[in-house]
Amino acid sequence: MLLECLNREGLGGWTDSTFNQGVTSRKKTQTSDIRQEIESKQLDLKGKKVLCLAGGVGRCANALRQFGCEVTNSDINKQYVKMGKRLYPEVKHIQYDILGDPLSGYDYVVNENCWGNPMSWKMNLGICRKWKDYATLLPTTITLKIWKFNSKQLSDWYKQEEEVGTQHIEDYLSHGAILGHIPKFWLQDLEEKDYVIDLTNPFIKIPECTTHDYQVFGRWMYGLPDWLMGLFVNKGYKEKFSNYNIFSKKPARKNTRWKLPNKEN
Repeated sequence: MLLECLNREGLGGWTDSTFNQGVTSRKKTQTSDIRQEIESKQLDLKGKKVLCLAGGVGRCANALRQFGCEVTNSDINKQYVKMGKRLYPEVKHIQYDILGDPLSGYDYVVNENCWGNPMSWKMNLGICRKWKDYATLLPTTITLKIWKFNSKQLSDWYKQEEEVGTQHIEDYLSHGAILGHIPKFWLQDLEEKDYVIDLTNPFIKIPECTTHDYQVFGRWMYGLPDWLMGLFVNKGYKEKFSNYNIFSKKPARKNTRWKLPNKEN
């Protein structure tokens, strides 16, 4: 079941990652992943200063205290900062925008946006690039999924009587212009594999899918394990970020297949 809020007012909005649907599952995954990275790299955080970015009320920051570090939680929402001071008083809380200039004085920085918004990899890469000369950033990788599948339900849903309309939609399904939320029971012949994005040397290269009707790049939805969320990349996807302006809006690829042929030519 997917829920839609008609009233957009509230703490941070229905789509905010602190008190939205599936947050409990996400926070468990988040703290487990951070703990695993710290232990696998044998990082000694005792006495170190750690800053959590986009930390909401400070759940993750509070969990990191077990490593003996001095943790500061940050969030752009002043209401969450105020609540965090009351809910987790042993953690320092500050108001900070992750798109702002880096702050000095920290040994490690935990970018919680990698879990709250893992599909915003361009933003996460930009954060990594900004902080690399100030502190050690965690996590160093983002793991997403590539699914290949057939789907009679999906094909029946968008295919139209006019071929030009079907081609128009299929073009947008080919190159990452469509974000889908799809129930698993709609999928047939499903194949799944992990795709790891290295935030220190980012490069995405997904080949065209030739074995199935659809290919999606994304993740399972938190709190809804039988739903996947991702970009349709039926024709593949390739992007290198070395010279990319992370915080500028990249124009969508111009679509021309829907245009009717000019009979005068």
